[in-house]
Amino acid sequence: MHTPLKIPTSAGQMAARSYGDPTSPPLILCHANGFCGSTYRQLSVALAKRYFVLAVDLRGHGRSDLPTNPKAHRSYQVYARDLHEFADRARAMFGLSGDWVFAGHSMGAVSCLLCAADRSDVRAVRLVEPVLLPLGFRVVASMPLMRPLMDRWPMVRGAKNRRNVWPDRKSVFDSYLEKPLFRHWAPGVLDDYLEDGLVETDEGVRLACAPAWEAANFAAQGHNAFAAIRRLAVPLSVMTASRHSTVVPSARARVRRLGGQIVQINASHLAPMEEPGEVTSFLAG
Repeated sequence: MHTPLKIPTSAGQMAARSYGDPTSPPLILCHANGFCGSTYRQLSVALAKRYFVLAVDLRGHGRSDLPTNPKAHRSYQVYARDLHEFADRARAMFGLSGDWVFAGHSMGAVSCLLCAADRSDVRAVRLVEPVLLPLGFRVVASMPLMRPLMDRWPMVRGAKNRRNVWPDRKSVFDSYLEKPLFRHWAPGVLDDYLEDGLVETDEGVRLACAPAWEAANFAAQGHNAFAAIRRLAVPLSVMTASRHSTVVPSARARVRRLGGQIVQINASHLAPMEEPGEVTSFLAG
């Protein structure tokens, strides 16, 4: 069972789905760029046997209504600030006790890391395929005059050109089934993603995460993930993919030097969608 909810923050209503018993240890689960909390339903249901899971919709995604400004977006620190406030308000709303487990995938993994590094109520950080790119990406992303270079990155261009409006949900589902990106997803995960990943409109449906915001997220690499790792005072575990990984070899070595554990899975960057059972075991600890 899961419960859709919205938690008021200073910037707007932040959406999430809760799974499990609030008396269990709390776990925040954060999604990848362009997706939403409902995408990870299979993981959340399984994790709820041990944790009280809050699968959030980050700013600009799912059912959250916090404002976005793609032109001013430079780093994932905005997500870290949102998560700080969300965690505090969720603790008060549900009367949660015990320290948090922060878990996330891709962009959500880095956002969790940035938030957890500055909190004292965290017991563990578990990340699946965090975006840990070479230093040059952060340097370019931090310099406004260099932004056009990031805008030419294929991931950015692809997101900007993504189709956004469809006549109905079935049209989206049928089209996505034919795309290589979704070909290896476990049964039911595409349905879970589209549950909150689409918004009803007068014309049909549109993506909850606007293509311009998804593109801005790919380019917004101005944060310093490794500085956050150095500040962590709790165990860090990182799951990396055997194919199309965003954790480059030099980043894996650096994570190990900083005391983090590296585990590899035989999957692509979208491992939670392809191998939800194995990823759940990793996140459960």
